[in-house]
Amino acid sequence: MGQEHIPTAIKSGPDGFRRSMIAGLQLAFMGALSLLLTTLISPHAAMNGDIQIKILFVGRMVALIAVATLLLRLSGRRWADVGLRKVKRSRFLLAIPLGLAGALAIVSAAQVVAAKLGIQHTPSDYRFATLRGNLGLYLFYLIPVTWGTAAIGEEMLFRGFFLDALLRLFGSGGPIGTTIAVIAQAVIFGLLHLYQGAAGASVAGALGLALGFVWWFSGRNLWAGIVMHGILDSISMTGLYLGLIGPH
Repeated sequence: MGQEHIPTAIKSGPDGFRRSMIAGLQLAFMGALSLLLTTLISPHAAMNGDIQIKILFVGRMVALIAVATLLLRLSGRRWADVGLRKVKRSRFLLAIPLGLAGALAIVSAAQVVAAKLGIQHTPSDYRFATLRGNLGLYLFYLIPVTWGTAAIGEEMLFRGFFLDALLRLFGSGGPIGTTIAVIAQAVIFGLLHLYQGAAGASVAGALGLALGFVWWFSGRNLWAGIVMHGILDSISMTGLYLGLIGPH
């Protein structure tokens, strides 16, 4: 994927075992916290709840990023070290269309496999029925949710914090270690979307895999994935709002 810079904190050394142990503990803690907050306040609950629930829904990602920031600092790392830094323009411009095409292919494959296994998919139009034609709700889900908690928040958390912690856990930033880490974070991403059902979780995992490779192709940079994630979710939300997704 190119000769991108590999942060020294994930290279092997005399204290490699200690770094791996810390990374493993951080992964377990953040995974449990993410699962707890996702279970307590789901997108469906925020969709149909009052303004307090909607604020808490956005606030859960703010809380997760705050905790992740603290854990990174305790490990001597910053968000710039895990991909939130200046982009390489050529990689960035190429990564987005390639990533969108790759995501379409991988997600389509996941849907085919799920159908072959008899896994039923819960249509988004039923979970988000109140979004159709509701301009205020659409703008809430388009701006603070789609671009805030999903595009920026989830990319920082999964392709930033989780992926970096996995690399530190494995003690390798080479091609094999990075490939395993990209796959592992996609699995975590999918599992934390089980509230969408097995089919929805498999689709989320497939999208997480595509976004992980976009991060890698971009030189271990988060910005192309943030834009790509925002575009995909914006299309979905707009389709739901206009009634273009699901039966009419």
